[in-house]
Amino acid sequence: MIKLVPLLCFAWLLAACNGSVDSAGADSSVVSAEVLNTAQVGSVIGKPALPVRLLHPRQRVDVGVVTEVDLSLVTDLPETSFRVSISPDSGLSVVTGSLEQTLNSADTLDAMLMSLEVRADYPGKYYINLEVVNSGGATGLDRRALALVVLAGPTEAKALSAEPKTIPEKRVLPAQERVY
Repeated sequence: MIKLVPLLCFAWLLAACNGSVDSAGADSSVVSAEVLNTAQVGSVIGKPALPVRLLHPRQRVDVGVVTEVDLSLVTDLPETSFRVSISPDSGLSVVTGSLEQTLNSADTLDAMLMSLEVRADYPGKYYINLEVVNSGGATGLDRRALALVVLAGPTEAKALSAEPKTIPEKRVLPAQERVY
């Protein structure tokens, strides 16, 4: 009797999960699963968003020198108008260039060119944040947030090696015990 209870529970669970059978004899839950699997989804990694990316996502500038930074965007969408809002980190000053720009993908063949002249006040890592919005849409798939990494100053030091340069001298001390 004890061995029969798990078998009956398994049979009940199997019957409950099977779903209903329509008049044609096909299981409706299986048909809907096949439709979902064969639908064209595309290759999405992460959250779906507007298909726009930076042409050069990482750039280097000198500290205290006005330098042009390339913010060019690449998209696969033909004939689309984009509104771009730019906001740099504090410590990174925009010398020339507009923080609100409108770009049209029909005007260019490869990339939508956009640039700013910036000056870094101190060495370090800064971000220029971009919010790209498709002018014709209003859904979450019609916008994208991007960040351009701006490295100011000399190149970063390499990570310290695991081995020390000098091996410390080992000194063995005698054990001292006290018995109370």
